[in-house]
This record gives sequence, structure tokens and C-alpha cells, in this order.
Amino acid sequence: TPHVHPAFSGLLVSVHLRFETSVSRDQLVDLYREVYRSHDLIQVQDAPPTLKDSIGQPGAIIGGFQMTQDGYGAVIVSVGDNLLKGAAVQAVQNINIASGFQPLLGLAGSNS
Repeated sequence: TPHVHPAFSGLLVSVHLRFETSVSRDQLVDLYREVYRSHDLIQVQDAPPTLKDSIGQPGAIIGGFQMTQDGYGAVIVSVGDNLLKGAAVQAVQNINIASGFQPLLGLAGSNS
């Protein structure tokens, strides 16, 4: 669910998940950390991210893992600076790929 807000930049999304089997918060957080471990532009944190956290960052921040009591559902928050990842960073990545360079070459926060 995207949220409308009176900010110049930033995208705030609440993700509502339902699971077929019960999952603990620790299991979910561990899974997210494992999946995004090699993604330079994704940061996973425990606390819910705010729009301020994403200002000037070239990627997305995921956090605030809240579980239903039965473990069959969760809500996760994600934020990103849509002026960067939404447009500028995506353009640089596409130019890099088209030119045969590493996708994150020249982007702040990347090791490429």
C-alpha cells in the first residue's frame, strides 16, 4: 500500500503479507537479511524506516517487521527516495548495463 503524503520526495509503502504456515518475526527478518545480503541498494533494519532515513540514499530501506499474533501475517515498511532510485539511479544503472559496465558503477553507497 503506497501512502500519499505532502513531501517533496520519498516513497513510503506498507507491505501486508499472509503466510501459509506460521512464521516468527526472527525467521522473517533473517529471511529478508539473507535475500538482500548481496543487494547493495537494499538495507534491511529492525526499526520501521522513515522518509527522512531515505533522503539522499540511492536505494530502499525495509524494516519495522510486525507480526500477527498467530504468525500467519506480517506488515513491513519500506521507504525510498523516489527522486534517486525512482529516476536518477535507475537511469545510471541502465546506462551502465547498456555500456557493459557494472550496474552500480559511480553510484554512492555501492562498492562497484
